Amino acid sequence: LWIINHAHEDHLGALLWLMEQDRFDIKIDKLYFTFPPLNWFRGVENGGGDLYVRGFLSALERRGIKSRQLTGGDILECGGMSFSVLGGCRNYTAYQKINDTTMVVKAHFPQRDVLFLGDLDVSGGKDLLEECGKEALRCDIVQMAHHGQNGVRKDFYEIVRPKICLYTTPDWLWNNDNGGGVGSGEWKTLETRRWMEELGVEASYPSADGDYLFE
Repeated sequence: LWIINHAHEDHLGALLWLMEQDRFDIKIDKLYFTFPPLNWFRGVENGGGDLYVRGFLSALERRGIKSRQLTGGDILECGGMSFSVLGGCRNYTAYQKINDTTMVVKAHFPQRDVLFLGDLDVSGGKDLLEECGKEALRCDIVQMAHHGQNGVRKDFYEIVRPKICLYTTPDWLWNNDNGGGVGSGEWKTLETRRWMEELGVEASYPSADGDYLFE
C-alpha cells in the first residue's frame, strides 16, 4: 500500500522516476492519493504541476498499478494497522498552493497513533480543522508540516498538542543553515522548533537520512 499525500515532485518524483525505468521490480498492490482535477494545476504555481501530474497518472496506467482517490473519512486497513483519512483537497478551488491539498492521515499503530501532516499549509490546515474537528487532530506523535518549516501555524499545533515531533528534515534545514552557520538561511525551522519548546514537547527527531528508534 502506497499513499501519495500531495502532487509535488519531492513526494511522488522518486516513484515516477522508477516507473519510467525499463527495469521496475517494485510490486505495488494499491496506491492512494487525493489530487485536485488536472485543470486546477494549470492555474497555480505557474502551472508546473499539470504536466507532471499527467505524467504520473499515465505512468500508473502503463504499469497497471491500481490507484484510487481518497476523501476525508475513508479508512484504510493494511498489515494489522489502519489509516484514517482526516482530510484532503475538498476545498481545492480556494487554494493557490499545492501544499494546501495535502491528504492528512492518522496512522493507528497497535500501541500509538501518529498524525502525518505532509506539507499542509495554513489554508489547508484551517479547512481541515473545520472538516474534522479538534479531537480528531489530537495526537501524541506528529509528523511536522512541510518538513517543519513554513507549514501550518502555531495555533494549529496548539490544538494537536504533540508530545513527540517528527521532522522529515536534513541537518541543514533543521538548523536553518544555508552554509553560513545556524540561522543563516531563510527557512522557518528554528521558529517551529521554538513553538514546540513553548508547547512543552518531550522530544523532537529530525530524520531525513536515516532512522530514529525510540520506546
